[in-house]
Amino acid sequence: MTRARPAALALFFALLAALAFPPAASAHPLGNFTINRYSRIDVSPERVTLRYVLDLAEIPTLQELQAAGAAGVPDATQREVLLRRFATLVRDGARLSIGGSAVALEQHDASVELIPGEAGLSTMRVTFDLAADLRLSDGAAIAYQDVTFADRIGWREVVMRAGRGVRLDAASVPSEDQTGELRRYPADPLRAPLAVSSANATARLAPGEGGTGGAGGLEAPRPGLEGLATGVSDLVRAGSRGDLAATLLAVLAAIGLGAFHALTPGHGKTVMAAYLVGTRGSARQALGLGAAVAVSHTLGVLLLALLILGASSAVAPERFYPYLSAASALIVLAIGLWLLQGALRSRAHERAHARGHEHGHSHDHGREGLPAAVGWRSLVALGVSGGIVPSASALLLLLAAVSLRRPDLGLVLILAFGVGMAAVLVGIGLVLVRAGELAASRLEEGSVLRRVAPLLPLGTAAVVLLVGIGLSVQAGQQLLATL
Repeated sequence: MTRARPAALALFFALLAALAFPPAASAHPLGNFTINRYSRIDVSPERVTLRYVLDLAEIPTLQELQAAGAAGVPDATQREVLLRRFATLVRDGARLSIGGSAVALEQHDASVELIPGEAGLSTMRVTFDLAADLRLSDGAAIAYQDVTFADRIGWREVVMRAGRGVRLDAASVPSEDQTGELRRYPADPLRAPLAVSSANATARLAPGEGGTGGAGGLEAPRPGLEGLATGVSDLVRAGSRGDLAATLLAVLAAIGLGAFHALTPGHGKTVMAAYLVGTRGSARQALGLGAAVAVSHTLGVLLLALLILGASSAVAPERFYPYLSAASALIVLAIGLWLLQGALRSRAHERAHARGHEHGHSHDHGREGLPAAVGWRSLVALGVSGGIVPSASALLLLLAAVSLRRPDLGLVLILAFGVGMAAVLVGIGLVLVRAGELAASRLEEGSVLRRVAPLLPLGTAAVVLLVGIGLSVQAGQQLLATL
């Protein structure tokens, strides 16, 4: 065994331990797709300055590096390309006016910094310092608007501070920021990102007035599961250098990551449970359902990765998620309506059957009271609805491998990720099918559950329909937010 293999094994077992005790991840606190903006305007009687900061998460950083021709860490020429692009965006997007006249801000300093992120990718921090000399008049109206990267999701913060000799009346933004210039984000995971892109105030010349801003906020918690992708990427990096053991361990770790991902909320497990139990699904159909989720998820990751790599920074990939969520919700809603129609039709048939008994007709009872068996077409549709929205962790694994010039290994990793997902979902499905079979045997033995059995199809339809309605409402709200 080479020296590299013990290290790879140690890393693999560390990943297994991380599955039980998830570590802090290096993923961006607000998500891998975000572009976060910060503006601080300092006003004094003879000068106004603008401190402008961009904090790009892993996916937009990869897009920007690709557009600049950088395969990894940019060289001096590529950094200049990046700074020129961002300088143009800020000059056109950050608009300041005082007393009704536009202020021409001159750039004094600029920097771009790459910071290690999730799955071996980087995040990017871009900073500009701009200023303009002026003679501020008493009562001048100050107006600022930032439309840079307006179509991208993320934190948007504007701060306005008064220097010595100036007071800002009716300011629409605070003088202290919440993130330390996008270095620390508030820790509440349920809190929506700040979305402030404009500011207004009235300047009053008042010697001795003014103040300085400060930094506040807490470091946001970093989700443990996504951090495992970074460990897998370390194995990928070793595998890209020809270490076969590291490559095999990376594949096994990707399977584990996919399995853990399948246990997180989502993937329609509630709908799957109601569907398999309420429609008397078989073990084969549970297998097919898990496979459909995994295949649709893998294809979704591939298509989104091709979009990111092919369209570069011109496309905001996170904008596609609301549409994918809407498609998933509509599929679940359609299945719920179909189940409801079938359940109502079955109830009408049972009532007619009961009336036939009253007139002395003979019938073969068989498995009376049980719902009809599930169909493959609707089962595949349900699987697609559970896997159509790609996992950011799987996407980052693929993009990390591509950045190491190993797209073949990246494809293997997301296939392994899908296998892990399918294994867990199939296992859940088999348990549900067995539970349904046990319930059916109790019905055949004349249990009191027989009286409840005729309501099972209606209950299944109600659960699926309610989930579909809830998902559709959420998807509609997300779509409206993107308009």
